[in-house]
Amino acid sequence: TRGMLVTILGRHFGIDASKFSAPRFSDVAASQYYAPYVAGASEKGIVNGIGGGRFDPDATITRQDAAALLLRYANFIGLDSATTAITFADASEIGGYATDGVGWAVKLGLVNGKPGNIFDPRGDMSRGETAAILHRFLLVLDDLDTTDDTDE
Repeated sequence: TRGMLVTILGRHFGIDASKFSAPRFSDVAASQYYAPYVAGASEKGIVNGIGGGRFDPDATITRQDAAALLLRYANFIGLDSATTAITFADASEIGGYATDGVGWAVKLGLVNGKPGNIFDPRGDMSRGETAAILHRFLLVLDDLDTTDDTDE
């Protein structure tokens, strides 16, 4: 879900949930496990909601929303956000807010297309797809963190 993805990222990167209160979204109750992570992500510009003051935390996240969220998170932690041209047959269906995220995620190999050269931007992410994308994202981060620790 949208709330779960934000929570996974927040927990993985050590966000101190105690520093954030209930988010500004009317549909995110302060008592929910994801509330402080959504609040922190909102405060940092990583999530913007779905409009009307709502975040829709229990909705399954779409492919384009996941790509957009991961790009905003990458920008927040200072990663390169260069994108690539999107050549999927359904590229015109990708929301304007998600175009850079999809191009970035494709360039890094985080996401792949589906049969028929489509991206399926509004398609719901399965747990397996979400796990695979998060795994690839963490591998990219690990590659960036590698340093030469050999003694001189």
